[in-house]
Amino acid sequence: MKLAVALLVALAGAAGAADADEAIARLARRWGEGKRQVKLLSRTAAEGPLDVVVAMNIPAHWLAAEYGGWWTPESRMSVYLQSRAAPGLIYEVVSEVGRAMDGECMARVERSTAAEVVIACTPEKGGGGRYRKYLVDVRAKGLVNVVEYERFAMRRVRVSGERAVIAGTDGQRPVEVECAWDREPACRVLQGAAPVGELKTQGGKRLLGAPLPQSTYEEFARARPKRVKDGYVREGTKISEEIGPRQKFEGVWWVGKSFYDAEGSTGVGGFGFLDESAGKFKIFAPPEIVDWSVTAILVEKDSVWLGLASHSEWRSYGGGLLRFDRRTERVDRIAMEDMIGGIARLGGGQVMA
Repeated sequence: MKLAVALLVALAGAAGAADADEAIARLARRWGEGKRQVKLLSRTAAEGPLDVVVAMNIPAHWLAAEYGGWWTPESRMSVYLQSRAAPGLIYEVVSEVGRAMDGECMARVERSTAAEVVIACTPEKGGGGRYRKYLVDVRAKGLVNVVEYERFAMRRVRVSGERAVIAGTDGQRPVEVECAWDREPACRVLQGAAPVGELKTQGGKRLLGAPLPQSTYEEFARARPKRVKDGYVREGTKISEEIGPRQKFEGVWWVGKSFYDAEGSTGVGGFGFLDESAGKFKIFAPPEIVDWSVTAILVEKDSVWLGLASHSEWRSYGGGLLRFDRRTERVDRIAMEDMIGGIARLGGGQVMA
């Protein structure tokens, strides 16, 4: 095992009672020309007296997102180990600028533990992007290795008896994972997976000739006042909602709404069913869903389960799992970072792709 040598830094005047975040910012700010800003992306307690800290140095005039920033040759991502007792005692584990080969991508911390830091970098117009995993040896205060990979989505799930198969592709070959509750581990990769085929999740603005009702600007402003404050005033705002995932349950079509939420285009999240006799949709839009598109739907006798996501300019990101009680109309939402592409019932639980 090759261990990279870490850099020990003692910041004058930053030890003892000095603010830990400011000590990191002062160190990270040393790099680059002109005015810079430092964004602390994560702080994770490691074993012993140290924290694993991830920080990003970007030009001062760049817009920094809440979760990260652009990682280009003009910006730098750094991983540090910092003493909790003496914040001025900092070990620089790794510090890298963005690479031209990756193009413009928005970086965020996907996962940070005492043993590893995973950075996801999503291209400007979406897509999987590359992941960079830094393996950290806290005791030796150094970098063990760097692993790069591309993550891909598993888009479909089907159930047969007591088994569920989740299917996807990495762009080159199909992948299938079989899951069952009665074994350990519950899921395993299958050999000889069948091609997944094209997955179409949106169905335009009509179903069986019935138009999906479009929200008015007044409805949008009432449902999403924060978005109005973001600059989505009446002039220049385009509301365009489409039919997303759909399921036929007991002879009735249920659908989730989907919309692009950036660059002046927006919508109001919701779901509902088609009354074929009247040729009209009945749409539900509780407050918990109005900010989100629906990416997956499972309709059952007593409930509707929905996968949520936001489709923004830079990337699509998950909004969790929502359960709607069909009798009481109570809504429960479970936070989840990953996007959900499919939901199926397996025994007493759900399996999600």
